[in-house]
Amino acid sequence: MPFGRAMKHYLIFSFLFFVSQAVQASRLLTDAQTLFEQGKYKAASDKYEILSSRLPQDQLTHMNAGIAAFYSARMQKALFHFTSVSESNESLRLPALYWLSKVYGKMGKKIAAVTTLGIALQTDNIPQGIYHQLLDLVERFGPWEAEFKKRAEEEEYNEDRLHLALQFYRLAWVLTPKDEYQEKLYDMYLKLGDEEQALRLFNMIKSTTIKMRLRNSLKEYRQEIDDQKFQQRERWKPKFFEFGFKARYISDSNPHTAVRSTEVEAELSERMVGEVDFGINYSRRFDQINQIRFQYLGDQINNNVESRFSEYKISLPFRALSKTSEGVVTPSYSDSSYGHFSYQRFYSIDAHYTKYFRRYRAMFGLAYRKANASSEKLLHQDGDIYEAEVGLGRTTSRTNMRGIISYRIDNMIDGPGAWSNDMKSLELTISRETLGLFILHGGYRISEKRFDVVGGLQRKDLLQRFDASVEFPFLSLFSLRGFYRYEDNRADGTVSNDFTYDRHQIGLEFSGRYE
Repeated sequence: MPFGRAMKHYLIFSFLFFVSQAVQASRLLTDAQTLFEQGKYKAASDKYEILSSRLPQDQLTHMNAGIAAFYSARMQKALFHFTSVSESNESLRLPALYWLSKVYGKMGKKIAAVTTLGIALQTDNIPQGIYHQLLDLVERFGPWEAEFKKRAEEEEYNEDRLHLALQFYRLAWVLTPKDEYQEKLYDMYLKLGDEEQALRLFNMIKSTTIKMRLRNSLKEYRQEIDDQKFQQRERWKPKFFEFGFKARYISDSNPHTAVRSTEVEAELSERMVGEVDFGINYSRRFDQINQIRFQYLGDQINNNVESRFSEYKISLPFRALSKTSEGVVTPSYSDSSYGHFSYQRFYSIDAHYTKYFRRYRAMFGLAYRKANASSEKLLHQDGDIYEAEVGLGRTTSRTNMRGIISYRIDNMIDGPGAWSNDMKSLELTISRETLGLFILHGGYRISEKRFDVVGGLQRKDLLQRFDASVEFPFLSLFSLRGFYRYEDNRADGTVSNDFTYDRHQIGLEFSGRYE
């Protein structure tokens, strides 16, 4: 047979087949509808089953098949059809959920029936007719509320079964949406750690009194979570050795800074500061860390070797740790030189204690230094230095704040030109991470220093210092910081002994640390 004639016969056959199928489907639908209207639900259900098997994508046919199966007491078939529609068709979803809830109720599956009803009632913009049908089901299932409440109360005090208590309170609330159940649900969500669901429920509550109580519950919950996180925080455990360096360049940004009282113009200065430290943690127990540390500091003005200050220091920090506190005791020895001359030696011991709270930390520190002049050419004296400080800090995920009050006494009385001074200061600092790229730093310090030369003139200085900087950390080891500093010093000495001045400084710092 030629190809063209064969294709023609195939198309005619296909057309007649589809017409035949459509006619049969129409006849089945008519017969099913007639049988249903006559109350012959079983026969109608048989017709709809055949029709739904031939038209599996027709959700309206599944709905009709499910209703016919329900009235003919074929609950498993009804369950299949209504579940299929509720999962795949938005326009028929609400009616399918309504019938699905009725089917579960008829089967005695109370939890499934009320859960499905609750899902239907949470739908937005429910048509009035369907809404009244859903309320009819609420009234029909209403006697189950007492049973759900009782089971919820039984499970509420078992921490391992709180999710069951939540489920039963939710079912009871669907049937009787009382404030009592809203409070219970709110508490259950918080106990299970689902703060988002608790806040969503909170926004649904209209009673101001209840909201006040629930706010207190939320506050207590968040404090409890903070306590748990604080107790479970990881202890810092250093490497066997640590290394750090810092290089800083500082320049006067205003070359016309002057000493006010004597009208002597200060020269423009540049400072280069370098610091290096190396530590070996020879003992690293979970509750203490012992270290030997070597440090070097170099400070030079205007690239003049004769003005270079160098200090070498060795210390033995002993750090004791717990979950909520840290104590550090550090004996140390340092030797310094100024230009080509040996300058001064210090024998020191520092003690510092920090107590950590949920969001805050309190600090306390003491220090004693025995100064020993190592060169008579610089006319430096031997003496004692005493220091004390207390502080309070607060740390959040992106911000670190700290305030410190300190007091220092210097008694340099052994040697020619003896002198003493005492200094009181207040320092405030804040750092905040921004955009995950850089850190903003700000600081303010005010100090009052009384300088008393034995047998000479006394001077008292009031110094205020403002700092602002931007830090760019990179590679988890290094950081680059640009900063600005303003100092304002007011002294009440005589004309020949007056150091009143102000100055602006800018600088750049590059540092790195491995620990």
